[in-house]
Amino acid sequence: MGIFGGPNIEELKASKNVKGLIKALKYKNIYVQSDAVDALGNIGEPAVEPLIEALKDEDSRVQSSAAIALVKIGEPAVEPLIEALKDEDSRVRSNAAVALGEIGEPAVEPLTKALKDENINVRSNAALALGKIGKRY
Repeated sequence: MGIFGGPNIEELKASKNVKGLIKALKYKNIYVQSDAVDALGNIGEPAVEPLIEALKDEDSRVQSSAAIALVKIGEPAVEPLIEALKDEDSRVRSNAAVALGEIGEPAVEPLTKALKDENINVRSNAALALGKIGKRY
């Protein structure tokens, strides 16, 4: 048991227990969820799909944490994030655009397409992401 009565994230993290951390994402405590997302980001590629799912969480803090964790993973997260730009939920598309902007160049074309998204937040985040990428190259 962790400090908040839920799963022990430190233990799961130390053993690189991806399944346990994924299960912790569903625990309804923002601290447990955030710690699980952070731990998954440190694990890397095996955690990409669960983190993409965390982008769909109802809590915006979990969504943002998932986007940051995907940025940590980098290149292996690019294709799933590009797919997330097509999600029906505009929050998912918006967070995917932010993450892709932090990762960089491989996402220029999909982000350019996202400039035409129906949602203003997605368009805005895509534009900001492209600006970040442009400053690096």
